[in-house]
Amino acid sequence: MKKLIALLLAVILAISLCACGGGNETKETTEEPTESASSGIVSCAGYAVEKLKSVLKNPNSLIINNLYAVDAEDCYIFAIDYSAENGFGGMNRDYLFLSVNEIENGFAVRTYGTGSFTEAENQKYSAQFFAKYNKISGAYILDPTTYQVLGIDVTNIDTTINQRVELVGKMKGEKRESTGYGGAWDFELDGDPYLKVVYFAEGADLEWYKQFTGFPYEITISAIKDENGNYREAEILEDTVRNATDEERFQRFNYYDRKILAETVPSSGKTPMTADAIHSALDEKTFSMRNNYGGDVDGTHTITFYANGSLDAKYTYEGKEYTMYESWKVVDGAVVMKKDTSERTFDAYEFDNGRILLIGRGYDADSSMILTDNH
Repeated sequence: MKKLIALLLAVILAISLCACGGGNETKETTEEPTESASSGIVSCAGYAVEKLKSVLKNPNSLIINNLYAVDAEDCYIFAIDYSAENGFGGMNRDYLFLSVNEIENGFAVRTYGTGSFTEAENQKYSAQFFAKYNKISGAYILDPTTYQVLGIDVTNIDTTINQRVELVGKMKGEKRESTGYGGAWDFELDGDPYLKVVYFAEGADLEWYKQFTGFPYEITISAIKDENGNYREAEILEDTVRNATDEERFQRFNYYDRKILAETVPSSGKTPMTADAIHSALDEKTFSMRNNYGGDVDGTHTITFYANGSLDAKYTYEGKEYTMYESWKVVDGAVVMKKDTSERTFDAYEFDNGRILLIGRGYDADSSMILTDNH
């Protein structure tokens, strides 16, 4: 856990401060502070440095390499890049994030859940809040000796805060009230290990996505990013799965397309084919077929229905030949396919001339297929 927190702090420090190069680093700053720093920042900085000295083995060895602060409205959060003597007499370089606020007749160190400002938990949260306010208005650059404000580092200001931005990602599920984000959704961005908190605009139809939270797909949304890194008033801009045409579904025919077709075709007004119509359409016929099987080509296979109930439904995968189904029959107006002892049941729909949809019932929905007569 300590290694994880140390890594987190190092990453935040590198991103937020760029202070690992001592006093020689180049920063984008204003020539003069663009806003008047509170007169209390100097005395608060002095207090922060004295608190740091109080936990060092040799306080007199302290060297402040760089000193930064952000205004967190009711306190200052300081980032102190320092060197000090260790227990073996050598010098170590480290950093401390410390929140200091003025109180009557003095100052106070703000802690987060523990009693000591040096605890890793306090470091973690102070670093996170430093990064938050740094993104909003930048960080004061303080003189390491006098603590006077030299300028404002605007390098890390996030210009997207309070702006509407587009996000491409996946709906991972609705957050519980107990999380403190009730009504929001977890949204996963590709390559980002942290889920984003997204609040959708009132009236947004999100019921659809609940069925896919275990296996979500990518959509595009727009939302207003707030200072905490959460997103509000979100709207769905593009959903190529939900809003696809039938033709797009037939060509792609992935898990989501099969799932959607299994729900929409039976309620679309189309009538399942009768037993006689099924035999007339399938007996002794060969079709190109798309279903949930992959293969060495593009997922399109060949299937032949013989009148005696046998099937030729083979495909190759990584150079080896496999059999999807071995036999078929029509039972109560439905097509039943079998391999070994496993059976799957499909309702048949004539979509248009030459194309037949076999929609799997219940748990067989993912095995649905589209048959195309190429003759």
